[in-house]
Amino acid sequence: MCEDEDIKASYLLKLEELSGKPGFIDAVRSVLRGIKGKPLTPMEVKTWILIGKKMDLSGYSNPMASIHTTLRRLKDRDEIEEVANDKGEKAFRLKAIGDASRIAAIAETERKIRK
Repeated sequence: MCEDEDIKASYLLKLEELSGKPGFIDAVRSVLRGIKGKPLTPMEVKTWILIGKKMDLSGYSNPMASIHTTLRRLKDRDEIEEVANDKGEKAFRLKAIGDASRIAAIAETERKIRK
């Protein structure tokens, strides 16, 4: 029972990561992969999650908080980058992964999270 939505979203995301079941991280990654380099705002990420049926968001009181938290974590892991879209809004896209060491680092991070 946590009343702070940001903290609650953070706890729920961590729980999903630890349980190994698909969650926001997988849904967000899938959406960003599908868009192929076009930066998306957090609201666009939510829209594509719903359109693509990547995840059922009906059980979340504030899915945008979870999306924002997930985007921040992916950015902290150096998987995505924050850019301005055509309208000057904050948007995100997958970073181009060009070398094996970066791919290995991302895989290692994921392995540690799933333990």
